Amino acid sequence: QAAYFVFDKGLYWGIPQKDLIRLEKNAGGKVKDKSAETVVVKTQYREHKDVEEIFSFVNKELSAVEYTVNYYTNVNNTEMYIEDYQQLVSDLTESYGKPVNEGYNWKITDPTLKSGFETQNKKGLAVSMGYLEAEASWKFEGKNMAVNVLLFSPKGLKAAIKVTYSQLQ
Repeated sequence: QAAYFVFDKGLYWGIPQKDLIRLEKNAGGKVKDKSAETVVVKTQYREHKDVEEIFSFVNKELSAVEYTVNYYTNVNNTEMYIEDYQQLVSDLTESYGKPVNEGYNWKITDPTLKSGFETQNKKGLAVSMGYLEAEASWKFEGKNMAVNVLLFSPKGLKAAIKVTYSQLQ
């Protein structure tokens, strides 16, 4: 199901806003907000995750797409955050090839605390506490596109995965 986040579904750079809204409604999304610069759509990913899709427009043409999977509740298995991130990166790698950058970024410097999360296989818990982020990115000159995946803990949530597609400048 993570292939949901692959840039296709009829999307293309420059798609008019009205055509994008029609595509999203046909796919089951609900338009939450709309302006000349953005369209925000709410949808579901897997059984318990809300997805917010933000489509950005410049001169009435699609210029960026951001999908955010939000984990609002404290789940019993915080490792699901890591599993979902790894599955998403795997699916995007299958579609786009090996990322140019991928890794974990620890936000803590205490080696004992960091080691405790790693040896006890609690990276998901570390993410939910704001101690760890994971990121992968791809660049395609031929498609005029960059893709970035970020697993992090935003304020007010346990965790989120953000997938961003943008045009290369």
